[in-house]
Amino acid sequence: PSNELMKFFQSCKSVTINFSIDAVGSEFEYIRNPLNWIEVENNLKWLLEQGLKNLSVNIGFTLGVYNIDLAQQTADWADQFSVQGTNVKFAIQPCYGILSLDYTSRKLKEFWLKKFQSPGHINNTLTAMLNSAASESDDTGWQRYLENIDQRRGLDWKTSLPALADAV
Repeated sequence: PSNELMKFFQSCKSVTINFSIDAVGSEFEYIRNPLNWIEVENNLKWLLEQGLKNLSVNIGFTLGVYNIDLAQQTADWADQFSVQGTNVKFAIQPCYGILSLDYTSRKLKEFWLKKFQSPGHINNTLTAMLNSAASESDDTGWQRYLENIDQRRGLDWKTSLPALADAV
């Protein structure tokens, strides 16, 4: 963001900026390849430091098999901005397609349901989304999908997303 853009924003009645942040740190960089986490985080911090009273920031977390284990950590990261008196909202929405929870095995869903059984806003949301996942599949299509992406990127989902690798 530039100073010119900030001047323009000041002249607006309201400004809403949406960030799609599906993890933090190296997991973010894997999911949102080729973006750089530090650059994205610094841009958000800088934007909020400008003190625009008309600014709203939405942080959208698209929940899928690849990042369900990262939801709480990402929500905790987003919460730090809310306590600074800014208008920052964090929301979880479901992923659609091969990486959605619909294509997760019953065994993996049961593992996550057990893991997220403690009360709490994020755990309640994750449990509800797991329970509403449409199909019970033992297909590993999502794994093949990630492996195909990894071949193009020269990455490995099992090292980039260790919590998921441990769960399977």
